[in-house]
Amino acid sequence: MTILASDNFTRANNTDLGAAWDVTVGDEAAGFQIVSNLAIQETTNDTSESNNSAAWPADQYSSTTYGTAPATGLGAGVGPMCRCAVTSNTYYRLICSLSGYEISRFNSGSYTSLASGGTTHTAADTATLEVRTNGTNCDWVLKKNGAQFASGTDTTPLASGRAGIAYSSTSTASIAAWEGGDFVSVILPRRLKFKTLLERRYKVSFPAELDVNTWYRSLVDCLRMVFA
Repeated sequence: MTILASDNFTRANNTDLGAAWDVTVGDEAAGFQIVSNLAIQETTNDTSESNNSAAWPADQYSSTTYGTAPATGLGAGVGPMCRCAVTSNTYYRLICSLSGYEISRFNSGSYTSLASGGTTHTAADTATLEVRTNGTNCDWVLKKNGAQFASGTDTTPLASGRAGIAYSSTSTASIAAWEGGDFVSVILPRRLKFKTLLERRYKVSFPAELDVNTWYRSLVDCLRMVFA
């Protein structure tokens, strides 16, 4: 997976998230604002904003980390959004709360609930929505703190769009951090050269299932502990 864009919302209070964000046309409310380094909805009506700082592929993920305890009530609160068509109120959204979760689809403002359940989220938890094209359908996966807890297939899929954040219902909730990306594993050239050097000169072997980025990060962590 590769991060294409991220935001920790650490900046001065503002009624706008900034130039990298666009409010979805057709939503009930004006979008999100910055309050005490958190992204919070401006009013208690459904709203969403997509990130415009990347070229978003159809296969993408979006993750939100909760700042304060999410709202109560199934389908109430905030969460990640995928495949947003910013001018037509079209997107997938995952809303998580102290009561459970709901994933839904908006297509030109028409709402469809795709699934819901009892997996709850609280402050500092991360909710992730992943969408991938599967033939003429769209497969979706939901994760809590990196662990999958639900999945399914939308047979009336949205084709493409941006990643972002969304809010539902009438309860207050906040987002402390967000990131979005794709599922391409990028191997940086310097990392690959370093791995080759270790293998050839020092006869270091690496398990076949361990990708370059993973072992490189592990090596850096070890070095940090040694020289801390």
